Amino acid sequence: RQLVQRVWLSPLQVLSGLHLPSSKLRDSHMSRSSRHAIKGALSSFNSELEALLSARELRVEEEALRASLVAASCAFVLPVYGEFLDKFTASLAFSKHPDKYLLYPHDRLRPLLQA
Repeated sequence: RQLVQRVWLSPLQVLSGLHLPSSKLRDSHMSRSSRHAIKGALSSFNSELEALLSARELRVEEEALRASLVAASCAFVLPVYGEFLDKFTASLAFSKHPDKYLLYPHDRLRPLLQA
């Protein structure tokens, strides 16, 4: 469990470190700085996630251990990521091109973690 937390600490800190008052998250009233903060957090998370996924040079051969690590990763990452998406991107008002920043919708992240 500690290994999983250590591996995912950096990408998740990017998401959990973003604090914007809910008054700044309304659809039509999102400030420019709020939009940039959300875009920056998503871009950083995407970069960190891609680095982690491409660094899969070591493969755990023991199936039970691998399954345990995957389950722990999903349990650790998905709630934080889902909460971030629900809070900051539900309205999609943060960008005219949300698909540029939302590279990994919540339903697409689980299969990536399980691969």
